[in-house]
Amino acid sequence: MLPGSKARASRFLLVRIVEVETEKIVNAVEADTAGILVRRVAEEGDTIVVGGLLGVMAERAEIADDSVDVFVAEYQEHFKSVAAEEGTERSAEPVDIEVGGRKMRYLELGSGEKTIDGMGGDLNGWMFNQPALAEHYRVLALDLLAHGGSVKELETGSLEELAAAVLVLLDAVGVDEAHFVGHSLGGAVTVQLAAEAGDRVNSVTLIGSAGAGTPVSRSYIDGFIGANRRKDLKPILKQLFADPELVNRDMINDVLKAKRLDGVEVCWRKIADASIFSVEDLTPEAVLGKLSMPLQIIWGKEDRVATRPEERSMPENVVMHVLDDVGHMPQLEAAGVVNDLIKTLVDGGNS
Repeated sequence: MLPGSKARASRFLLVRIVEVETEKIVNAVEADTAGILVRRVAEEGDTIVVGGLLGVMAERAEIADDSVDVFVAEYQEHFKSVAAEEGTERSAEPVDIEVGGRKMRYLELGSGEKTIDGMGGDLNGWMFNQPALAEHYRVLALDLLAHGGSVKELETGSLEELAAAVLVLLDAVGVDEAHFVGHSLGGAVTVQLAAEAGDRVNSVTLIGSAGAGTPVSRSYIDGFIGANRRKDLKPILKQLFADPELVNRDMINDVLKAKRLDGVEVCWRKIADASIFSVEDLTPEAVLGKLSMPLQIIWGKEDRVATRPEERSMPENVVMHVLDDVGHMPQLEAAGVVNDLIKTLVDGGNS
């Protein structure tokens, strides 16, 4: 936003700026403020690093070109200096660490007084969230045991085992407490952590979460674990998204590659029985009502994997957000909205 130009959301709103295509998904980058696009800086085909300038927005279309020129020049100069200072954070690679004798993988970006720990099955599930949040906080994304680059070995596959490994990892990287964000299975692990070690959990954001007191589709879980051919896996993965066209060939191939690693299927079946299905008879009140930290739930209205809890069944300590035209992957399908909700809770606006 051009300095000195304060936008009013009631007048203008630029929702979709650009689409970003990765090997896994095509996603829309949404504006985090309101206004009119007065200068496009990036062109189609350009490679822009995280935080780079795509364009300039203002409240009024009648902005002098020289004012825009000055803003662009100052932004680019400032960004170069910041990128030089934080180059290691911006280009960070996943790190393997030994946790209780077992390898776990995590990715750390950003810095700041507040730490966000994001847990899903695979740290790649946070590709549209971690860089944006790292502009404000220290953010860790991790592969749970038996997922991504972490070891494919489990004893029981229980929530207690998965949560204990996360706590040991946080100890190893010097994180005493954090704001926890968990998706799907990671949500169930987050709830377990919050119940066991609440003094280390500043807030909880659950996204399409297992373990929230509502069931997860057994047909999806069984189909996902059992599918070993592209034609069988594709319709299963399509259940994850409100728009099934988001499932592309690369995504299918990546999942098949992960499933073919030694020990994966055995581990995932243990997790399904000991973690995902073990809590499906509990109510939201029984699971979430005992937690004392600020807590929010983000759910896609079109989620076909995890049953969305009724808002009237939510304990008083829970704030619930239901997103239209979104499935089981809100952090990918509506990344801008999810990032804003996480920032609001972390900064104390939803407590």
